[in-house]
Amino acid sequence: MQTVFLSALKTVAVAVLLLTVATVALHEYVDLPTPYPTGSSPINPGQFGTSMFMELLKGYGLRVSYVSNWSYVRIPKLGEKVCVLLISPEYGYTQSEVENIARVLKSSGGILVVADETTTVNTILEFLGVQARVYGNRLLDEHRDFYPRATFYLENSEIVLRLDKASEIRNCGTVIGVAESHDYLTSAAELKPVACLEYVNNLVVLILGDGSLLTNQVLQLGGSYRELAKFLALEVRKWCGYDCVVLVEAGKYLSNRDLFLRLYSHNGESSFLVFLNSVVYSLTSVWNSFEKDPLESLREEAVATATLLITVTISYKLGRGRVELARTLRSFVWRGREDFRKVYDTIAEILVLLGCEPHPSPALVRCLENAGYEPRYSRALTRFMKFSELFLNQKAFSFLPMWRIMISRALKHSEKLLKVLEESLTSEGHV
Repeated sequence: MQTVFLSALKTVAVAVLLLTVATVALHEYVDLPTPYPTGSSPINPGQFGTSMFMELLKGYGLRVSYVSNWSYVRIPKLGEKVCVLLISPEYGYTQSEVENIARVLKSSGGILVVADETTTVNTILEFLGVQARVYGNRLLDEHRDFYPRATFYLENSEIVLRLDKASEIRNCGTVIGVAESHDYLTSAAELKPVACLEYVNNLVVLILGDGSLLTNQVLQLGGSYRELAKFLALEVRKWCGYDCVVLVEAGKYLSNRDLFLRLYSHNGESSFLVFLNSVVYSLTSVWNSFEKDPLESLREEAVATATLLITVTISYKLGRGRVELARTLRSFVWRGREDFRKVYDTIAEILVLLGCEPHPSPALVRCLENAGYEPRYSRALTRFMKFSELFLNQKAFSFLPMWRIMISRALKHSEKLLKVLEESLTSEGHV
């Protein structure tokens, strides 16, 4: 146990060191703007975020955990129930993510809560055997606008409120909310389901056709809107129990890694302010989860974010149009061979920026020394590159439990390379 603890402590120490180096470098060359995560992110305190609903859940004694990659969520402990909460995700789910969400829910029982007006979540509903589907249309009010009147049937009361760009839900099990839907041709209104409850095996599925009902700006209105949010929070506690972990979608929003990749492939019109905010958002997301995530081990995410910041620093100095290191950082979770390859590829691209061929040879040693690398580090990095190529090219090594150690070493080399590259760029007048 002591060895494991010391290993974890060393990994976190490396992450903190890299974060310090990268953040200092960022502050030295750019003015960091005030960070603002976007979308319905649970850590977004802005008007479109859902941080207030997270606090509401916590107020009812529920443990809230933010998930940035569903492929790596662990199976809950025996007797521990789970609520999976998906609020207006902006990107689709991979097959691996869908399967793991289903595995977590089926292994523990509990509740799936979906609040979305798009069809993004339908792949998950279908995989779980849920009959209901978010239809994806936009319901119209009496003025042919997107704010239809809706009635929700709570346990002991009914509440009436206005929706915002809501969608109909088809094939409902138990309807707990309907909205008046008008069309462009007639004045008559139809009632369309916008909230449903369905039971599938040992699961409870609650679907809301309007994710905006859980945003901060709506909860701040109070009244019926806050009553609905309280009802949903109590439903989670009712079906999931007091010893419940609420796993909340935190990675499918524009400020996360997908926007980072988009900005790098863009033609330069994207705002650099947004570019930097996406990085700060990612950092905030990781450390919030790191402190209060009972199911996910996020040490790797912290280390990966450190690498991401280093990459941003380098890329900023060289100009976004000249280097696309972010393509190697598609995931913030680092666990195995393919994750190590991403770090290895990043090191190779940094070597190219230094004017070196990224292949282990005496020429690489000489090139690193000419760039200002100490001789012993030049030889160590060359040996590391040779060793890495060997292991990456041998399938027999893919299942060995060594990749985390190699990732840690790769990140140390990344830090040293960053310092050399900074000195090189400064001396050449690039910054």
